[in-house]
Amino acid sequence: MSGIVGIVRWDGQEPFPGLIQQMDGRIGHRGPDGVDFLQKGRVSVGYLHLNVTPESFYEAQPLTNAYGNIMVADARIDNRRELCGLLTIPPETDGKPIPDSRLILLAYEKWQTNCLDYLIGDFAFAIWEPSTQSVFCGRDHSGVRPFFYHYVPGKYFLFSSEIKAFWAFEEIEKKMDDHHVANYLCHWGQFNIYQNRTFYQGINSLPPAHCLTVGKQDIKKGIYWNIDPALYQFESEEEYFSAFKEIFLEAVRCRIRTPFRVSSFLSGGLDSSSVAAVASTFLGEKEKVLDTYYIDTQLAETSEREYVEAFLEKHSVQHKEVTVAGGYYENLAEVARITDMPEMFSLNYNHFSPIVQMTSEAGSRVLLTGSDGDTVVGYGTEYIYEAVARNDWKEAARRMRLSHDPEEYRKVYGSKEGKRVYSKNMSTVLLTRLPTMFGRFRAKWHFLKGALIYLRISPMQLIRIFSEKFSRKALETPDYSVHPDLPAKCTPFMREGPDLHPTTNLLINRGMLYQLMTEISEYYDLMGARYQVQICHPFFDKRLIELCMFMPPKLKFYEGYGRGPLRAAMRDFLPQKILFRKGKIDFTTYVHKQLTDLEYNPFAVIEENRALLEGYVVANKPSEELLATTKKTNWDRLHHRILYFLHWRKAQGI
Repeated sequence: MSGIVGIVRWDGQEPFPGLIQQMDGRIGHRGPDGVDFLQKGRVSVGYLHLNVTPESFYEAQPLTNAYGNIMVADARIDNRRELCGLLTIPPETDGKPIPDSRLILLAYEKWQTNCLDYLIGDFAFAIWEPSTQSVFCGRDHSGVRPFFYHYVPGKYFLFSSEIKAFWAFEEIEKKMDDHHVANYLCHWGQFNIYQNRTFYQGINSLPPAHCLTVGKQDIKKGIYWNIDPALYQFESEEEYFSAFKEIFLEAVRCRIRTPFRVSSFLSGGLDSSSVAAVASTFLGEKEKVLDTYYIDTQLAETSEREYVEAFLEKHSVQHKEVTVAGGYYENLAEVARITDMPEMFSLNYNHFSPIVQMTSEAGSRVLLTGSDGDTVVGYGTEYIYEAVARNDWKEAARRMRLSHDPEEYRKVYGSKEGKRVYSKNMSTVLLTRLPTMFGRFRAKWHFLKGALIYLRISPMQLIRIFSEKFSRKALETPDYSVHPDLPAKCTPFMREGPDLHPTTNLLINRGMLYQLMTEISEYYDLMGARYQVQICHPFFDKRLIELCMFMPPKLKFYEGYGRGPLRAAMRDFLPQKILFRKGKIDFTTYVHKQLTDLEYNPFAVIEENRALLEGYVVANKPSEELLATTKKTNWDRLHHRILYFLHWRKAQGI
């Protein structure tokens, strides 16, 4: 996680002296190990250097070659040995490893724009091609390394690892992009794969798995990821599980190649525990110790300490617990300044920042996460719907009970409440997919058949569930709503279609690489850069994503536990308590407590800043009611996003 900036001008002007230095200065935290510049005619680029991997110590960017190409890259290449073989070059020269940037440039020399087909890792780069007077740019498959750009046809093209660098260029005016704000406030989560937009007009983000060719008068963008399903067709369950384990271990191994200390999140969940367990094992073989961090919410309902303690009994790590630091509103403003975007999480920055800061202070430059392991590996719920699709409701109900055991609900909630929660959750499982499978009318018939006959949900429970749902909608007036004109500004959801790239269709179908995943990756990178820590996500490894996309749902379902390949791979790494943990902690209680415990009423913050919400949010109740001391609310996601949006606008001064 270094930094890159650059400008190319086609309008006859050379970049004015000092521009790149000013851009670098705005993101100087990315270059603690050196900053270098190169200006040649209409091209000016800068590289901010952070040493992490062994070969990064030999980086000497910006790079040039005999063809006059100029290149800067923020990269970690994971298939170095394989790539060197394809390029017919030794991985080392005079005992010195070839830097990753040099490998990318050599790949470009050999394969031109097809070079991306041969790269595995986290990367973002730009290459100036003097023979075509154009710039070729690429971003990794999961969008772990950010790449932002601004383009004016016939004039210039700017790029940077962070948006804040663009404000050094006086010709760019800082304005909000209402379409992206609309997506942020109207949707939570999986909206529209592959967006270009950011929160600022004219500033774009190169989507994951995309390349960009920029010339004087036009810009061409396209996905380069071509997935061959034939590579992932195995004959037995053992072969699938063996392939998953091999790739997952390699995904972790690639990300801990560093002479510095290595750190990892450790929540006690399956994903972060798996990453930490493998990292700890590999580091232990080299007589190194993994640093692990746990967020302590100081609330019994959201504590995962029992799972962490089970992990610590099996693995010897340097473990630390982190508690909330700083004020809620101050933290919202701080994250807006650091990341150039509003908060992405409900568990906000005041949990995340201390971990990254402590990681840096401990001398670590790598922080591992289990981010989106559940999305990538999957729960295999398609296995349930396969039985529904062939109208085998008896088998479908059996599979549903494996993943939602009524007895477990009774143990957790008690007999009466357990039956209610079980019935509600089963209704949700059915209603999630049935309308898309059978259409609205037939879905109702299948729902009643499945719920009443095969899942044995009592008619009274169903009546109660739906009456509560409809009465809540009819009787409860939300405190705030998005402005009625806002949904029309949202970027449309991306759907499968014959005109789309085959890989895009696959990713949509499998629910991979949705927009929030990309923005969270950018969020992680920018937060890590603030403290010179490279945040790494083993589950975002290209090879792992591809394998999981073609893993049979039955193997993922794993007798109702979900994420079967990961559980099988971790049999020797994790204690049984974590290995066969089914659910996740719901942090809603803690998030609500954060807001209710604030000295300064959140409603007062919103009401005092209503001018900043004009055209975006409307109040459905008078201010007197919203500000009443007896006011209670369920603090839904819109409340949080309103607060995040307000503090972002104020921090950015727009």
